[in-house]
Amino acid sequence: MSFHSYQQYDKRSLRVVIRNLHPSTSTEDIITSLSELGHQVTHVHNIKRSSDKSPLPLFFVDLKKATNNMDLYKIEYLLHTKIVVEKPHPRKGPPQCHRCMSYGHTQSYCNHSPRCIRCGEEHRSEVCTMSPESPARCALCQELIAKFDPLMSKYLDEYGNKGRRNVSYLSHTICDELITLINKSVLCNIVNEVTAAKYFSLIVDSTLNITKLDQLTITIRYVNLDETAVERFLFFIPSVGHKSKEMEVAILTKLTELNININYCRGKSYNNARNMSGMYNGLQARIKEKSKNAIFSPSSAYSLNLVGCHAADVTKEGYNFFSLAQNIYVFFSASTWRWEQLLISLKNIPNSMFVKNLCPTRWSSRFSVCKSLKIGFKGVLNSLKSIALNLDQKAAIRHKAESHV
Repeated sequence: MSFHSYQQYDKRSLRVVIRNLHPSTSTEDIITSLSELGHQVTHVHNIKRSSDKSPLPLFFVDLKKATNNMDLYKIEYLLHTKIVVEKPHPRKGPPQCHRCMSYGHTQSYCNHSPRCIRCGEEHRSEVCTMSPESPARCALCQELIAKFDPLMSKYLDEYGNKGRRNVSYLSHTICDELITLINKSVLCNIVNEVTAAKYFSLIVDSTLNITKLDQLTITIRYVNLDETAVERFLFFIPSVGHKSKEMEVAILTKLTELNININYCRGKSYNNARNMSGMYNGLQARIKEKSKNAIFSPSSAYSLNLVGCHAADVTKEGYNFFSLAQNIYVFFSASTWRWEQLLISLKNIPNSMFVKNLCPTRWSSRFSVCKSLKIGFKGVLNSLKSIALNLDQKAAIRHKAESHV
């Protein structure tokens, strides 16, 4: 039977944090010292840094609930060290079960089928045999889709969590195969339309994916037999370099694989970088050699965008303003608490919006930055002043907030 439960409130332990004790301090010594002060300690463990697992001068202490629990916060010295006892920071979100990976309960009280956080299969994460180099698979995506798709919800109810040796077509390998098959089918239909239309234009640009890998984006334009102009994305070409010859070889090889004849190319559009639009050695010149009738049209939107972006940095005042606006965004977005303080200040301002991130290559983002600061100026200013005067914040944070005022 699949279910989960919760620990009774009156049986839950009280957890506190002790600061300033050296990481090498024995947990047994901490338990003994607190027991001598009349506290019933059930567990103590050292807190480690999440990035490199190095020990910190912080300890979690779990105690049985008692009438003298509040006296714990009055302790100033322990094991000949000046300490601070405080409550743990509240969770930023709901608890997550490390057994079934669902939210709202913990693994100690979970009886659902296990789900692997790495591959999404029905086994515990610690026994997963998937290679560390392989991309992780979300264990909850199917349940998330099912909340909005009745068909998927019904399918999961009938076939989900049936265990091994039961066909469900829900494993990540099957899902990947289905996506690959759909991709091939869509690409085949596009190629058939291009073949029927005969003539086409190419649009080529480079972009970074989420892993910071540079890749070429190939898009094609053509007119269907019903005289409707369409634009279709064809494929990505990962990491071929920025030299025009390398890009030419990669593009022509891909088009040949798809049986798209480059001789029927009648137009091409790239940005104005030298390797793309160069008259003699640029990509447009190399494609021109293959298709004499391919007319090059530089991206006017790209050029206009560059004009707008560079115009904002021409004057010292403009450069300083956008630098300050970006620093304000980084200051608030780096902390959930500071972001909440900003939201509280903006709440009573009509039509206010969050401070915006500045994209250095997109002129429209500068308009959004100016608009958000203009409408919410008083809210942003009040938040910065409030943080600068808050003695609970670190001195560096208060000084940074004051420097933005």
